[in-house]
Amino acid sequence: MKIEKSEFGRLPDGRAVPRYTFTTDSGMTAHTIDFGAILVSLSVPDRDGRFRDVVLGYDSLKRYRKDGHCFGATVGRFANRIAGARFTLDGIEYRLPAVKGGYALHGGKKAFHKVLWKGEPFQNRTGIGVKFTYLSKDMEDGYPGNLHAEVTYTFTDDFCFMIDYRAVSDTRTHVNLTHHSYFNLNGMERDVLGHHIRINAREITETGKFGIPTGALRSVSGTPFDLTSPTVVGDVVSQAGKKGFDVNYVLDKDPSSLVLAADAFDPASGITLETRTTEPGLQFYTGNYLKRVKGKRKVRYHRHWGLCLEPQHFPNSPNHPEFPSTILDPGMTFVSETVYRFGVKK
Repeated sequence: MKIEKSEFGRLPDGRAVPRYTFTTDSGMTAHTIDFGAILVSLSVPDRDGRFRDVVLGYDSLKRYRKDGHCFGATVGRFANRIAGARFTLDGIEYRLPAVKGGYALHGGKKAFHKVLWKGEPFQNRTGIGVKFTYLSKDMEDGYPGNLHAEVTYTFTDDFCFMIDYRAVSDTRTHVNLTHHSYFNLNGMERDVLGHHIRINAREITETGKFGIPTGALRSVSGTPFDLTSPTVVGDVVSQAGKKGFDVNYVLDKDPSSLVLAADAFDPASGITLETRTTEPGLQFYTGNYLKRVKGKRKVRYHRHWGLCLEPQHFPNSPNHPEFPSTILDPGMTFVSETVYRFGVKK
């Protein structure tokens, strides 16, 4: 196994942004950067032994700084949407930065995907990787508490990309972290409409305007959202919404247990992807708003050029006490685990 460190670029204030290159003994390679704790690339073998980069991204720091799609990033303090860009906790109303439509999205203006984390590469019995740490100060983007966040990426010889999250706060607050890679199992040669997807969920969170949950749960039975058996994305994407899928699935699982949430397969490359998580929900998004995005190696990303499989707590949880709680109390530790496992189907 091998770890290399180089400079990916510099921020306007002159701070250098390190890039870490990881190569496992099995040949899997990955690139990460401290900015946004971003996974820049991840290469795994197809059925012919050809290694393909299976995540969308950019070649330069400048592009990531301007990115509005959260390519490969760690998202927080609160992933996904919060209605009205506000919540009330212990009788105090907290106001958050709002996007067009008046709701909060993916943490705010600063947010975890737009800050410089501190990375520490490592090698252990499990594999090689990097531990990112960041201090989100009290009232950053409107959230209470000094939050010490830690995200660890581990890459293994059996083609696993493992993510471990931990966070502690000195004040009662809300926390909801996720990973936002856009996966394309054909290596960006075409869109993902030919991918097969299965999600281990019989319900979704019902949504209203702007995709914000109403608080009700809705059965997927008899709807285009029923992905309980392998389904070709292109067969149902036009029925799932105006542009495609962007919905939170309520996973069939016990609390805190690491279980299979979803699996995907590209018949063209033979590459498979299993997603396991301890989280109660999985946001499934089909890159609905990609439009001629200039990505790595000058490839243009268009609509449905990637799949996001984002394990997380339910969107708008701070305003729905009936949802699994996202409250983090002082003295407690937020803990979450996600495993993306790649394979090949002959």
